[in-house]
Formats: sequence, structure tokens, C-alpha cells
Amino acid sequence: MGWDDRPYYRDRGASSNPLIGLLTGSVPLLSIAGVRIRAHSALIVFIAGMLLLYYTDGYELASKLVSMALLVVTLLIHEFGHSVAAKMVSGSTDEILLWPLGGLAFPDTPRRPLARFWTALGGPAANVVVCVATAAGVWLLADHTRVSLSPLHPITGLEADWRSSVFYCWWGFVVSYFLLLFNILPIFPLDGGHVVQSLLWPLIGYHRSMMISCTIGMCGSAGLGIFGIYDLNLMLVLLAACLFYCCYQQRVIQRETGPTEPWQSDEPDYAFSLSPDPPPKKRKLSRRAIRIARQHALEAAAERNRLDTILAKVSATGLKSLTWRERRALRRATERRRQYEVELKAMLDK
Repeated sequence: MGWDDRPYYRDRGASSNPLIGLLTGSVPLLSIAGVRIRAHSALIVFIAGMLLLYYTDGYELASKLVSMALLVVTLLIHEFGHSVAAKMVSGSTDEILLWPLGGLAFPDTPRRPLARFWTALGGPAANVVVCVATAAGVWLLADHTRVSLSPLHPITGLEADWRSSVFYCWWGFVVSYFLLLFNILPIFPLDGGHVVQSLLWPLIGYHRSMMISCTIGMCGSAGLGIFGIYDLNLMLVLLAACLFYCCYQQRVIQRETGPTEPWQSDEPDYAFSLSPDPPPKKRKLSRRAIRIARQHALEAAAERNRLDTILAKVSATGLKSLTWRERRALRRATERRRQYEVELKAMLDK
């Protein structure tokens, strides 16, 4: 059975294991401007944990509910920052998958380092805008109270509940600031990891830059876990373990896939031993035709690389690890291949 005949798609069955569904499942929320927004199960577990574990901190239930709602809104702003940045570099966003530190569905962008760099910075840039606006709101509404940039004490001397407008500005700043601090860590798949990979890409190629950024992310995750153990922060330790596993999994996929640039391949090149073909007759083409042909060739190569990466991921981690976007890419490739076979058969029957 070929890869295009296998049941990769969401409507052909799901896992009956509730633990797998808890780790990989998601819940649809809404659609905005053609972008599907889903909540990862980790975000739901995180919100439930925050509501249940911190019931003795003196906060009202309404305050905690408003806080979690503001968390979801801040995550949406962060992800739409990525979407706007992707659109500015001729990319697109079809789905946003929210989890406690941002999103898991990175926008589709051109396979270029600069495009990936600006797209990765879009989310933190949105958080910076939110932090500036909410800090100004706290300063205006709370008698010139200034926020602090210390991660341990982002604001001091402020007492407000959910009925006060100061509470919304305060919590908006705290969530946006912590989200910004986490996402600029050089750990893949956080935004800092994408930035490191896009900076190394022009120097050493895509494959090596991914391998090095994943290694840096594993080291950073280990350091984050050690800090969580020192601070007795169980949530930080679990988060570091998840990030370490993500980096390790991505590194395994890259190792199995191999380099995508021809000059990085370890296989010998036998092209020089072949006899040269006679030069074809030169045909004058317009600049527009050359540009269109070049663009089609780049898109075809990018699609082949993406399909190879998806198949390597299936081989390394199983079919259930595929995202909705990857399943859709396989489905579209299958439809195009079957259409080609139908047209070829029709031509041979004539």
C-alpha cells in the first residue's frame, strides 16, 4: 500500500487511547478572517489546573476566570502577530492551535531565512505592543504606579479586583510579559528557537541550522528544568521536559530526513562522469515566462521537501503525530496524483 492510499486523514478514524487524545487532541473555538482557531488539550489542562490548584491564594473565582479569559485573548494576539508577519512576507495562516505558551501551528511562509525570521518575531512584537499599552494603562489608572521588569515581581503595591479596569491592565501586562520572556528563549519550537535557526540558516544551510538549534534548545530546556527544580516549581519542570522532548523529536526527524541542500549531502556526485548532452537550441523567452517558470520550480521543490519531511515524521514518530496541516498536505498531494493518473489513462486510451 502506497503512502497516498493509507488512512492519514482525520475523518478516517481516531485513536481510542484517552491518554493519546489528551496529549495530542484539540478543541475548535472559532474562525476569524478565515483562520481556524483551536485550543490544544494542554491549554485546557493548564487552565483547569490554575483554577483548581490555586484556590487558596485569596483570589475570587470571578478574578481567576477573568484572568484565564485574558490569557486566551493574549495568546490570540500573540498568534495573530505571527499571522500578520507571515502575510507581510507572502505567507499564509490557515489554523492557529493555542497552547499555554503561544501556538503550535507555525504559519506557512516561503522557504527563506528572512521570511522565517520576521514571522518568528511577529508574536513577540505583538506582546511588546501589549506590554507598553497595558503598562501605560496601569500608570494612568493606578496613581502613576510603575510596572517592574523583574520576572519575579512584575508589579508591586497594586490592589485591584476583577471589577476594576486596573485589574485588566495589570493582568494583561503580566501575561504578555511572561509570554514574551518565555518565547524569546532559544528553545525550539519557541519563537527564540525559530529566530536562532533562521539566523544560522544562511551560514550553514537549513539542515545543519535545524540540528544546531535543536541541540541548543535541548541544552536550554535542561537549564530551565534545573532552575525549576531549584525554585521548586513543578509546572516549570514539566514545561522544560515538554520542550526538551519537542527539541529531541525535531532533531530525530531532521537526522532521519537528511540534508535538503545538495551541497550538504554526503553521497558522492557522479555527474562529472557522464558524457555531456548536446546543447539544446536556444529559445528566447520573455522575462515574465522565466519568472513564472522559476516560481513554479521553487514551489514544486518546496512541496517535495515538505512531503519528504512529513513522511519522515510518520516513519519516526508515527501517524498520530501529524498535525491537521500536514494531513491536509498529504491529502492534496494524493488528489493531484490521482488526477494526473486519470488524465494519463485518458490520453493512453485515445
